[in-house]
Amino acid sequence: MWRNVDMKKVLKLTSVFIFIVIFAGSVYAYGSGATGYSQTGCTCHSETADAGTTVSITGIPDQFTPGDTYLLTINVTSTTVSGNTGGFDLSVTGGTLSTTDPNAKIADGEATHKNNNARSWQVNWTAPTGVDSVTFYVAGLASSGSGVGGDAWAKTSYGVVVIPEFPRTTLLVVLAAVSIMVLFFARKKLIINSYL
Repeated sequence: MWRNVDMKKVLKLTSVFIFIVIFAGSVYAYGSGATGYSQTGCTCHSETADAGTTVSITGIPDQFTPGDTYLLTINVTSTTVSGNTGGFDLSVTGGTLSTTDPNAKIADGEATHKNNNARSWQVNWTAPTGVDSVTFYVAGLASSGSGVGGDAWAKTSYGVVVIPEFPRTTLLVVLAAVSIMVLFFARKKLIINSYL
């Protein structure tokens, strides 16, 4: 049975099959999310960011309260690439990310796209305790959806500081001082009124 098999043809077909599997895997490798790109950008799509593409996060507070949870929305817009397919990678230097968005997921402590069906995603961030500030890093991709190029990306970062806590001992000292002053002046007024 094997005598009539042309080994060159088998080798060629095997090589073509392996090439297709490898190439198809690299084209669609990040359609279900990618982490580790929030600071560097989507350089697997192109080496530089696109001036016509932006990524933004709304919902980040100017200052955060430790332990509070904030709803963040990541948006990718592009004048270069039309459509509504894309992806993102969000990391933060403190706190915890979570999501219930059907198009997003958490992987390796970062938030990323679950599929390429959107250019807007929602993520929850629970602020950390014991830190003074955090930095959010996000990279966003506007995808052509073709799988063979025509994509554009952008990246940005946001810094946020903790709302300073007014120490309780300081508050007690201030309240005590105000109370003493009120009593002192009230007593002075009583003494003055008794002489009149």
